[in-house]
Amino acid sequence: LYGFFGTLKVAFTGALISLFFGYILSYLIWRLEGSARYLLLLLSALPLVMNYVVKIYAMRSILGFNGFLNTMLLSLGIIEVPSRLFIFNQTAVMLTMAVIYLPFGILPIFLALERIPQSLISAAADLGAKPGQIFMTVVLPLSLPGSIAAALFVMVIALGDYLTPQMVGGSEGFTFGRAVWSQFGMAFNWPFGAALAVMLLLAVVALIALASLISRTARVR
Repeated sequence: LYGFFGTLKVAFTGALISLFFGYILSYLIWRLEGSARYLLLLLSALPLVMNYVVKIYAMRSILGFNGFLNTMLLSLGIIEVPSRLFIFNQTAVMLTMAVIYLPFGILPIFLALERIPQSLISAAADLGAKPGQIFMTVVLPLSLPGSIAAALFVMVIALGDYLTPQMVGGSEGFTFGRAVWSQFGMAFNWPFGAALAVMLLLAVVALIALASLISRTARVR
């Protein structure tokens, strides 16, 4: 049970990170004009065609003891010796999931922003609203359903991920998906593995129902 809630925490935190940076990138792309907008959108979705294992190894090279992140922190004088805090723990799992699943967060948010009528933004500007007010009162509420879908998409994928915790989490990177995999692939206890998989399925259904409720409430408001 502890591992289940721990997995929910890791997946939720990773989804929030992907949502935060995904919204920023989607908004910046959406504000562009002409072919540059769709070129950058294509580049942001390009990691989706890359092999998943290759992306995990790339993250290991970034977060590792002698990786890019430690090298950068050493050069800036923030740390004196390489840190092991970024690899083979739950933090590494969370960061890796957030980065790898970021394209899944960008696309739904961009589509939600793309559907916002420009006439509403122009009308708000004509009425004297400042850019910050336009964003908070027009853009953000209308893009909320897409943002919820993006966070839900990332979280659902992260909940069932077992390869990322195994490759970057080490012995501390235990997740519920990894437990399900171990029952099927190592212990060969298929009934228990099926029971764990059903628990994971019920959690995903509950998350989808909750996200749908929040989205409908936001539309009503």
